[in-house]
Amino acid sequence: MEKTIVVIDLGTINIKATVMRETGEAMSVQTLPTPVSYGKNSMEIDPERTWTCVLTCCRGALQTASVPIHVDAVVLSSMAASFVPLDYEGMALSPAIGWADARSMPYMDQYMERFLMGERISRCGQYPLPMYAGFKLQWLKAENRGCYNKIRKWVNISELVYNRLLGGTRYVTDYSIASRTMLFDVEQKKWNPAAMEYFEIDSDWLPEALPAGTVVGTAAPETWEVGFSADTKVVLGGHDHMCAIAGAGITKPGIILDSTGTSEAVECLMPADSDPESMAERWINLERSVLPDWAAAVCYIGASGRVYQSACESLQDYDANLSKKLTGELVFLPPQRGQLPSVKGELKGIAPVFDAQQIHRAIRDGMYYECRREIQRILEKKISKERLFVVLEGIPKTVLRCR
Repeated sequence: MEKTIVVIDLGTINIKATVMRETGEAMSVQTLPTPVSYGKNSMEIDPERTWTCVLTCCRGALQTASVPIHVDAVVLSSMAASFVPLDYEGMALSPAIGWADARSMPYMDQYMERFLMGERISRCGQYPLPMYAGFKLQWLKAENRGCYNKIRKWVNISELVYNRLLGGTRYVTDYSIASRTMLFDVEQKKWNPAAMEYFEIDSDWLPEALPAGTVVGTAAPETWEVGFSADTKVVLGGHDHMCAIAGAGITKPGIILDSTGTSEAVECLMPADSDPESMAERWINLERSVLPDWAAAVCYIGASGRVYQSACESLQDYDANLSKKLTGELVFLPPQRGQLPSVKGELKGIAPVFDAQQIHRAIRDGMYYECRREIQRILEKKISKERLFVVLEGIPKTVLRCR
């Protein structure tokens, strides 16, 4: 039998399972929509349906492989900052509060006042956003005290999946997912006591943080019916945007990568001892990479992938050969990076003379400009004296020209 690795991609829009050869070649893929629902400033993910979708995708991918296989390992690439409160039995007390959920905004605003005055949690590597674990927990404590009082674990949705893969034996995460909580010390690679104190969080609620690539156990019996076995290793992956750096073959500073899923990340490897406070001052996140000894400077553009998807669904696929030069001042202003599901972009100067291709072009150019602006912010930090290369597929050089 051929040895394989099953890669689970736990995304905002879709859950995928891909059967990979050891050489990196994909053999089969199964995809299902992520069970996510949106309300006014809310984003919730059904944890039990997520686990069912993961198993279904794994089963489907393994059953459609063209040759008999043995699953040597299973690993996750996942969205971050989507938290599930669990009770003492490991059962979810509520839906997972997704990364784009902004109901915690009032609690973030309280911290933002201190942040702008220079009073900050040291070494956390992030500027305040409502997605982070502490702000979401403060909201839950105020709005659902009964749920809050029963919490035994406070984990990312990927950490719940790892727990189920391991048969409920342990809660684990990697450094890249941990560093998207605002609770992690990105320099020391451990949970941050200053953040624990500020947010009044018991460190026992959080999973064990380990390097990406760590073998954390073997697949539990309940997963064997989908195609895993007693000797299938469960391996820590990481935050999807951080996994993209490794997947693109980037192993040193000096290269900027644009990683776009539902959201877009403009990112560049940094030395692990970079100053997280000065980064946060410039509204740049510093996160742990999945590569040993490296961190990453990251600027997020909150809704890029969804904007592109909506343009394709509502208009038509963009074709540069069909797109005509704009005859007027049609401009797309992208959504702000406030992580609010209700925030919308805007088309300025729309008129009957514009066809679908021209509107789509304006949307793409607006997103390109936003991306360029984020690249310029990273360049201003003077990350490297070496030449910076930009890894961006399909973006015109005239749009990306940065000096």
